[in-house]
Amino acid sequence: MKTVRNKISLLFLSIMLIVTSFSFINAKPAATNLNSDILTQLSITDENGNPLLSSLSQWDKFRINASFSIPNNMFSEGDVTTIKLPDRLKFANELSFPIKNHAGDIIAYAEIHSNTKTITLTYTNFVSSNSDVSGSFYFLTSVDSNVVKEDGTVPLELDIDGKLVFVCDIEYEIDVPKESEFDKSGWFDDGSNRIVRYALDISKSKKIYTNAIVKDSLSTTGAKINIDSIRI
Repeated sequence: MKTVRNKISLLFLSIMLIVTSFSFINAKPAATNLNSDILTQLSITDENGNPLLSSLSQWDKFRINASFSIPNNMFSEGDVTTIKLPDRLKFANELSFPIKNHAGDIIAYAEIHSNTKTITLTYTNFVSSNSDVSGSFYFLTSVDSNVVKEDGTVPLELDIDGKLVFVCDIEYEIDVPKESEFDKSGWFDDGSNRIVRYALDISKSKKIYTNAIVKDSLSTTGAKINIDSIRI
C-alpha cells in the first residue's frame, strides 16, 4: 500500500512513473503489395483482425498482417529472416509461435524480441523439401508513446533483412483526457507481461486539500511495488 501525506496548496500534484497521453486516429487499413522475395502483402487491422474504423490510443494493440510466398530452393533449415519495427512502434507482447501454411505444416518459428523491436523467423526443413510454400501470419504492435510525442502523420515502415518496406501512413493526435480531480492509469512496460507502470493524477483543478491522504493498493497476488520507481 502506498500512502502519501501532504498539504496540497494551489498546485497540481502528479505521482507518476511514466505519463503518456497520445492516441492514434484515422489509421488507414491499407494493404501494400511488396516487391519482395518473401512477403507478398502487408496490412494493418485491429487486434481482432477487423478493419480499423476508429481511432487508436496508446493503450490499443493492432495487428500487422503478412502474407508470404517463398521461392523454391531459397531457404534451408535454420535460415533466418529478421523483421524490425520502426522506433515509433513497439511489440504488444514478447513470445514465440509457429508459422504455418494453409495445410497446417510448420514453415518457420517466429520469436519476438521486444528489447530490440525485432521478430526473427527461423525456417524448418519444410521449406527445402517442398515447393510453392506460402501462407500468412500476424503479430501485435502498439505505439511507443516514449517516442511519439507530437501530433502528425506516422509512416509505418518495416525493415526486412535490411530492406525498408513502407506499409501505410497512420494519423495520430494527442489524447486530451476528461478533467477529473483524481485519475489512475496503468500499462505494461515495453511488451512485458510482468512489469506494470501506473500514473496517479491528484488535484487536477488545483483545489486545496489539507492533510490529504492518498491510498492505493495492489490486488494482484504476489505483486510488489518498486519504491525506487516512485516520482512526485
